[in-house]
Amino acid sequence: ETQDVYEFNVRVADMGKPRLSAETTARVRILVQDENDSPPMFDKQVYDEQIMLPTFKNVTLVTLRATDPDVGVPAAQLTYAIAAGNPDQLFGIDELTGRMFVRKPDELEQNPRY
Repeated sequence: ETQDVYEFNVRVADMGKPRLSAETTARVRILVQDENDSPPMFDKQVYDEQIMLPTFKNVTLVTLRATDPDVGVPAAQLTYAIAAGNPDQLFGIDELTGRMFVRKPDELEQNPRY
């Protein structure tokens, strides 16, 4: 999907004798629609962040960023979710923006190694 539009002219002719062709050409435009065939990619592979304790609920830790090379595909709308490593739900993530935040500051202070 390196090109999303192809444009060219087409001429028509018959096979008779004498061979006759149209006076004009037809302009053809083909729009290529992408399909959901490329996985999204994070801007970074590792996000190392620090937070000072004590902290407060809803404090932003980081905003994750990812892109999807599939253009114009409804599935290209990205959603974010914490997949593992957050069993006590101490952190949350906004599924549309990728903003990661503190959900339970009091419990985080009791066990600060995350």
